[in-house]
Amino acid sequence: MQNTAKVNTVFLLPSLELGGAEKTTLNLLSNDAVKDLNPSLWCFRKKGELLSVVPDEISVSDLEAFTAIQAVRSLIAKVRLNRPS
Repeated sequence: MQNTAKVNTVFLLPSLELGGAEKTTLNLLSNDAVKDLNPSLWCFRKKGELLSVVPDEISVSDLEAFTAIQAVRSLIAKVRLNRPS
């Protein structure tokens, strides 16, 4: 019997402004490569042109971070709360 538990996985981006890393991440989230994952997308700031093309099944969280220090604090809190695999 095959284990069907999905792995909780977080993808982290500064924002969803138009850029190469952002496009690549969204392409990855849109294909079958993540079928065995339970992916979430965490952004330092939940804004940008690409926000409208995030697949509906992907949750997007806003860390509300303006600086790197704020991002680290928000990440620690969010990881403690969500416990990704």
